[in-house]
This record gives sequence, structure tokens and C-alpha cells, in this order.
Amino acid sequence: MTIETDFARLFRYNSQSNRKILEFMLSGDPVNPRAAKIFAHMIGADKMWLSMLELGEKAPEPVLWPDMAPEMFKEELESVSGHWTRYLDAATDETLSAEISYLNIKGQTVRKSASDILTSALIHASYHRGQVAILSGGGERTAPLMDFIFFSE
Repeated sequence: MTIETDFARLFRYNSQSNRKILEFMLSGDPVNPRAAKIFAHMIGADKMWLSMLELGEKAPEPVLWPDMAPEMFKEELESVSGHWTRYLDAATDETLSAEISYLNIKGQTVRKSASDILTSALIHASYHRGQVAILSGGGERTAPLMDFIFFSE
């Protein structure tokens, strides 16, 4: 496998897991407001990572905690998932190992490899899916299995 096929696979897993946790969260009655806020943050962060990768220092200031109604989540999630797919379809091992210069959330210029940014995006999403699962389950419902080992292609 190559770097780009590894990342493409991991982002397919990520998208599938995001869809699972979204369905689980929305099946709660009512939707936990803190879980919804965190899910919106996951989408905002993905947009930030993509913007950094594509625009570097010219990326607009991110909206990391967007005010987004749960009714918007599915469409927003599909949009960002499609954007990841398009980005990775065009990526090569060379572009994924390239250094990207961008402004971090403190306004400082940072240089990281594209693969490090992608890895951060994946780990960040996984962390927050766990939070959403706990908040949405409330100890009374079992969240879907989202470990990579259960991901099927």
C-alpha cells in the first residue's frame, strides 16, 4: 500500500464512523445539546484541516465551534466527507509528504507535513466521536461499534 491509499482507507473508515455516531446521536430523544455542539465542532475542525491543506497560510480563520442545528449535520457531514474524498483522490505520496505552512489557531506560522495534518484530523475525530457516544447514550443506550477493527470494506 502507498501513503495515499492508506489515508484514503482511513478516511473512508472515518466517514463511516461519523455517519454511525450521527445516526446514534440523532436517535436520542431529545438530542443531547452538548453532543450536538461537539459534532458541529467535528465538522468545523474538518473544514479547518482541509483549508490548511489546500490553502496553507491563506486559509481563512476557522470557525471551530459553528452554530449548527442537528438538522444540518447530515448534509454538512456528506459535504465534508466528499471534500476529503476529492482531496485524497488527487493526492500522491509526494503531496502527502510535502510540508504545509499554515497559521495555527494562535495565529502562529507552523510547518507540518500533509500526512501529519491528516493524522491529526483522524485522531481528533475519533476522540470527539467517543465524547458524542457517551453523551448521547447517557448510560442507557449502547453506542455503535466504531473501532477500526470492525470497519469493513
